[in-house]
Amino acid sequence: MDILKDASATAIYGSRAANGVILITTRKGTTAKTRVTYDGYIGWTQPYHLFDVMNADQWLAIKNLARRNMYTDQGRDPDASTSTYFQAIF
Repeated sequence: MDILKDASATAIYGSRAANGVILITTRKGTTAKTRVTYDGYIGWTQPYHLFDVMNADQWLAIKNLARRNMYTDQGRDPDASTSTYFQAIF
């Protein structure tokens, strides 16, 4: 049994060995053949329940309509200001 502290433990095992490392050496190992197994999964999914969203032109039309309604609700003439306040710049 060996105890590694401080720099020797950190040099071998990194920051996970900040409190020290205990190495236990057994007398002999097994003579069985090495066996490697793999357990994996692969799958394919598709999205569902997607929302219908607006494109940029539809969003601008709704914003301009909301602005016109705001002027109407305030008793002002919506045509006195720029009717297409929000415009596409792309």
